[in-house]
Amino acid sequence: MTNFGNFRWHGKNDDLVRLQALLFDKMGNGKSLDVLGWQTEGFFLFNNLVIVPGGENIKLDQNGCFEFKGVSYYVPSANIIYKDNHYKYEPQKKFIHIPGSISPLDFFAKVKRVHGTHAISSIFHAISCMFHDIVVKNLKGFPINFSYGPPGTGKDELNHAVKSLWGFPQTATNLESKNATKTATIRELAQFTNTLIEWSEYTRGDNELDGTIKSVWDLRGKKIGKFESRVATDNLPVLSGVALTGNQYPDNEAIITRIIWNDMNRTEFTEEDEKQFNELNDIIDKGVTHITVDIINQRELVDRNFNKEYRILMDLYQRRIPDCNKRMLKNISTLTAFYNVLKDEISFPFSQNEILDHFTEITSAQMRKLTSSSIVNKWWDCFIASMRGVDYDKIKVGRELKLEGNLLYFQYGNCYTKVQRQWYSQYRDSAPAKSTMKEAIEKESSYHSYTSRVDFKKGLPRHQSSAIVVDIMKLPNDFREAIKNEIQLQEHEMPSEPYHPDNENEITPAISKTQGSGKQEDIPF
Repeated sequence: MTNFGNFRWHGKNDDLVRLQALLFDKMGNGKSLDVLGWQTEGFFLFNNLVIVPGGENIKLDQNGCFEFKGVSYYVPSANIIYKDNHYKYEPQKKFIHIPGSISPLDFFAKVKRVHGTHAISSIFHAISCMFHDIVVKNLKGFPINFSYGPPGTGKDELNHAVKSLWGFPQTATNLESKNATKTATIRELAQFTNTLIEWSEYTRGDNELDGTIKSVWDLRGKKIGKFESRVATDNLPVLSGVALTGNQYPDNEAIITRIIWNDMNRTEFTEEDEKQFNELNDIIDKGVTHITVDIINQRELVDRNFNKEYRILMDLYQRRIPDCNKRMLKNISTLTAFYNVLKDEISFPFSQNEILDHFTEITSAQMRKLTSSSIVNKWWDCFIASMRGVDYDKIKVGRELKLEGNLLYFQYGNCYTKVQRQWYSQYRDSAPAKSTMKEAIEKESSYHSYTSRVDFKKGLPRHQSSAIVVDIMKLPNDFREAIKNEIQLQEHEMPSEPYHPDNENEITPAISKTQGSGKQEDIPF
């Protein structure tokens, strides 16, 4: 205490007793609040303002104190003594009310103009986070919004826009760098109630990370030991929602069913797009938390109607997507329910049909990934591994493979044989049947076409064959770069092979069909 002023006591013991009596008589009831956001006492706490739904808002004084219903509250992070201390309460000091003047309709319309229909997922996920406790009470689970795409597609910028609804946007946690422990990552979800936290740079194949993501959807926090007991534990609860981004996508079925998957692939933007993006950032800088206040003031309406609208939408989406996984239906029904509940009080730049069509489309695409993603990812892993090794046993550029621009041509029969051997070596499991694997590749968005004849090496008829064609720009970034690197490496090592007219009629031996057949036969000429 002496660090904060010149405090000295000159009284005697009797004087101290009288002072204690005076303080205790006038002190009243008090409580310290470390967790910002929604409070069970019936108000939403910013670090500088208390939002009372349906009542009058309350400002915090410079000491971080305020009174509500006869109880005094102290918010340590709002105390002026920590204002310039960069080691104390940095996330909480960003969680402040910054009122602007733009209407909800205009703000959401600007986000939609900049980020397209992906804004639907992010906006309604953000709104659902404002009522995280109500959703959890009814559903025992909470959706995770996942934005996938290559760098420069606006994933983090879209999350930045919706995070501004809680003040200065919180810094995203970089999962790839592993700078934070699992405990610290979960603790982030407990330091605020009813807000949105962003986790960026999802990495496929990290079992511990996948387990953490599952526990977030399932609302299972983390158990931590108590200092005063050898057996007692405390719990770090999940109190906020998570927006996940990444250049890689999950191949774990348990993760795919827990996320709302948004494919963001656009990387080229016009001058008008840049102008609109800058205007959106200007709006964010001026503050948009007044929109959050308007939405939170509808809490009673949400509490009364959310579950009813959610059940109606579950039935509706079940009819639209009959074979959909139940978790995926719960996710999109949750977000859409907030439109139905709030549409008469908050103006949105989307119609109900537009929202239904958006979630139906992305969920249908997600279902296709659910059935094919795992084996297709393994295919490309083994395909890349099979481009290495000894000459006669690898997938070779100019013999089974060539790249023209963004289009990758590969002779499926020979490639399947090599991938099949690598598959068993790598996964200790048999590869899918030849026809099954081919069908899975054809269902992917990266599939371009099938051609009955292609020159794998220009000028050499014996290097002609049928081929599957894929657009590598639609492959995951890590697969795309690995394939390009292996092709460049092979071309650098490849000796020149002159064309001999005597070989004009030479024909490559036919490929064995014992592995099964696809829709088109691989008959090299």
